[in-house]
Amino acid sequence: MTAGLRLLLVATVALVMTAGCGKGEKTAGANAPENISGFTSWNSFTAKTADGNEFTESNFSDHDVTVINVWSITCGPCIREMPAIAEFQKNLDDNVQLITYCIDGNHYPDEAKRILSDSGFEGITLLSGDGDMETFTEEIQYVPTTIFVDNKGNIVGEAIIGAYQDLERRYQKSIDDALKTLGK
Repeated sequence: MTAGLRLLLVATVALVMTAGCGKGEKTAGANAPENISGFTSWNSFTAKTADGNEFTESNFSDHDVTVINVWSITCGPCIREMPAIAEFQKNLDDNVQLITYCIDGNHYPDEAKRILSDSGFEGITLLSGDGDMETFTEEIQYVPTTIFVDNKGNIVGEAIIGAYQDLERRYQKSIDDALKTLGK
């Protein structure tokens, strides 16, 4: 990697990581679960996936809960936890899906795809988006950040910020809590 590319990556991550977290409840609709995360829910957006497809909030509708892991190609902890995420994703119940969102993947799609391939992740990865996804991106301060959304894109429960060795246990507890909140 050239020095110029490295500097651009550092500047991109620094910009994302210094954006202020949103404050307060941000949900849509009267029947939406309480959003205690402080981040904007993903109720209206269009995203580009790593395989060139489109992904919108309507892609949440077939699952009670969607786990969204937000990461960066410059984040060592993000990359180190990706094999555990890949393994966890393979064992999910049908009513739960896990996707990833590489915040700098739009600028470096080949590098993002290499990291995903090396980790064994075969699921959906978002590389860029607009609407609520773009607003969310401006709000986060750290990667990895993982959120849990219902079938309409409303954030359910608290975000998991940082990488953890007990990823499977932490994710499963958050999924179980989300399902309980949703009455599932």
